[in-house]
Amino acid sequence: MQESLRIFSGLWYWPIVLMVLVSAINLIGIGEDNQKALRCALFTTVLLIGTVFLSTVLQHLFRSRKAETIKHSSAYKERFLSLLHALLRIVIAIAFIDILGRIWGVSLLDFAQSSTVGRAISNALSSIGLIFLVTWLLWVVLDTAIQEALKPPVSKRGARQPSTRVKTILPLLRNAIKIILVVICAITTMANLGINVAPLLAGAGVVGLAIGFGSQQLVQDVITGLFIIIEDTLSIGDWVVLDSGHAGTVEGLTIRTLRLRDGKGFVHSVPFGQIKAVTNQSRQFAFAFFSVQFTYDTDVEKAIELIRETGDSIREDPFLKYNLQGPLDVFGVDKMDLNGVVLTAQFRTVSGGQYAVSRAFNQRLKKLVDNSPSVHFAQTYPQQVLLPQRQGELVQETPPESSPVVLPQPSRT
Repeated sequence: MQESLRIFSGLWYWPIVLMVLVSAINLIGIGEDNQKALRCALFTTVLLIGTVFLSTVLQHLFRSRKAETIKHSSAYKERFLSLLHALLRIVIAIAFIDILGRIWGVSLLDFAQSSTVGRAISNALSSIGLIFLVTWLLWVVLDTAIQEALKPPVSKRGARQPSTRVKTILPLLRNAIKIILVVICAITTMANLGINVAPLLAGAGVVGLAIGFGSQQLVQDVITGLFIIIEDTLSIGDWVVLDSGHAGTVEGLTIRTLRLRDGKGFVHSVPFGQIKAVTNQSRQFAFAFFSVQFTYDTDVEKAIELIRETGDSIREDPFLKYNLQGPLDVFGVDKMDLNGVVLTAQFRTVSGGQYAVSRAFNQRLKKLVDNSPSVHFAQTYPQQVLLPQRQGELVQETPPESSPVVLPQPSRT
């Protein structure tokens, strides 16, 4: 009842406006049959109020139904309810126009059936309406399917999350489907209006050929990007390093550019044609590699024991253990140089988890070594060797051979 009163509260002035308009026409004397004009105006008022009331009631019903559908039903039902609501409003509008014409002595339906021009116009409009309906229906189905594939599961525990490849390809596929449907709908609509589309298609082909020859870099970007996406070289959310020096997390892909956000928060847009090599650091697993240098007087067995103890504490950590994919592999003595003995080890981790594991490992190993009297880290600061003075020679300061910089070694299987 309250909803009906609210609807009528927005329509009360319409009959007054129409009555004033008819009275003005009668005073001016434009209409020949004042009673007929008054009657038509009265019917028009009733029709207008009824149409608006029906449309508002339908909108209220579909709105409440849509709210229930969102909670208890699928996205397909929600989209189809919206489509049905739009179709019903179109039908109401067409019926209103036809009945309004009949009230004032003009019937659109009779015009469409009785004359050749009317039949041609009605056939063209019917075909165009059918084309729009089919295109709209296809878009609703395909767009809903893509959105459902991209949507993470909410209520189902343990349900499979959409993969990064799906998140990468489906938005591009959605845009491609939209463009294809719009182009096909436009071509078929022009054909139903009697426009010869063959010259337009030929002209579009020539223009496309000219663009292809004139914009070879653009074509190269598009084709390279297509193969990168198909081969799953990178996906949204991956941390990649490009041969051009750019590095960061993949935030988005278009048909010709790659968008990266680096560690400082800056966004880089790189055309696919400029990408020659990609280093993807976010695939399946990674290695947290440790290269630790100790002095020559260090007890190597004790040092290895401390490294294993550090690895065990990492595996027992409630936050870090989920980053691990296996036990600590201790390789032992990797090499010896002027500064000391180098021991190496590594953890196999999930992609991106190697950084947290490496930081925690270094911190805990440092504490253990500081409390161990027989294990000492090597110091790699510059040293000088003083040779004793000989007769007839000056004292010389002979620097030792430059100690090599210890770089992280490649992962070992």
